[in-house]
Amino acid sequence: MKQIDMSEMKLIEISILDEIDRFCKERGITYFLFVGTLLGAVRHKGFIPWDDDIDICMKREDYEKFFHDFNINRDDSLFAVNCDNDDEYYLASGKVIETRTLLIEEKDAAPIGVYVDVFPLDRLPNNKVKFNWLYARTFLLNAVLIAKNMDDRPRAAYKMMFRDGLRLLSKKISRTQILKCISTLAQKYNGCDSCTKIGDISVFTYGMRELYDAVDFSETVELEFEGKYYTAPSGYKNILSKTFGDYMQLPPVEKQISHHPHKVYWKDGQAPYI
Repeated sequence: MKQIDMSEMKLIEISILDEIDRFCKERGITYFLFVGTLLGAVRHKGFIPWDDDIDICMKREDYEKFFHDFNINRDDSLFAVNCDNDDEYYLASGKVIETRTLLIEEKDAAPIGVYVDVFPLDRLPNNKVKFNWLYARTFLLNAVLIAKNMDDRPRAAYKMMFRDGLRLLSKKISRTQILKCISTLAQKYNGCDSCTKIGDISVFTYGMRELYDAVDFSETVELEFEGKYYTAPSGYKNILSKTFGDYMQLPPVEKQISHHPHKVYWKDGQAPYI
């Protein structure tokens, strides 16, 4: 197989994002540039130089409509995958993948194609007790999910104890059941008019820093990313401040590294995408 370098991988991801953008605008679905991609658009007008992925998010209603409709009308080389349309899928968020590629992550994830991450946004309670209880349950379920997704290769002793202990406790629960529980909990407060918070509690990579004011996602703006313009939340400054603090300040040089180690290839017999 022909290996894909980072520059080509980024071009493939942009092509995927272009198709998502086109599809969403045709169908009246709203998406937003999210987390690292939103930061890259604001600070670098493109990819963070040492990063190599694209993240977007959608409010739950748009997220479900997108994953229901995209594959019916999709480009033949793209596939929108989440736990609702693939029993082997391993996350509570979704991806749009380039099916002619193979991406092998150097961590506990099944091989998949080059992708754009799609995260669901759900309403969250203002009440701290209710939120903390919701967060505790989804955190535990995600810990069990991580243990089930980990492979069996040797690793640090504490990681093996974590993996084996949670696997034992959850032996009779399938990965699909865990994902459905996470999704159900994440949607518990959707439709709550008094809930003014929003976030992706199904993954919650940044913890409490990813608990946002819903008003910041109430309208859209267009931001430049790699020479093109894509949809972003109108309150992007508040969102980035909440997630990253002084987001225009570059991190120390030693932290300017990719957190997604992987190898990427064109599948045998596939022509280059670009």
